Amino acid sequence: MGIIEIGGYATAISAVIALFVLVSKAYLIFKKQERHQKENYMAILRITIVSEEMPLSERIAAGDKYVALGGNGQIKALYKKLIEQYEKENKK
Repeated sequence: MGIIEIGGYATAISAVIALFVLVSKAYLIFKKQERHQKENYMAILRITIVSEEMPLSERIAAGDKYVALGGNGQIKALYKKLIEQYEKENKK
């Protein structure tokens, strides 16, 4: 095995490593953007749920999605109250 052949293998290995690093960085950026997108979506759902100007059915639909995505806390408690309010209004 000559020095040129060893150099060729070293170059190929370096290229594979560089490609792996680039793909890894791109994946991390993608995951970060995905996380931010979910956070933004959850924020929009929270705003919809608490907005009294929105129709009750829209607020409940947003609450369904919010809870399905793991939303909890005061917003979930408000969502449950909205469901009760909707049921009371529709019994009449």
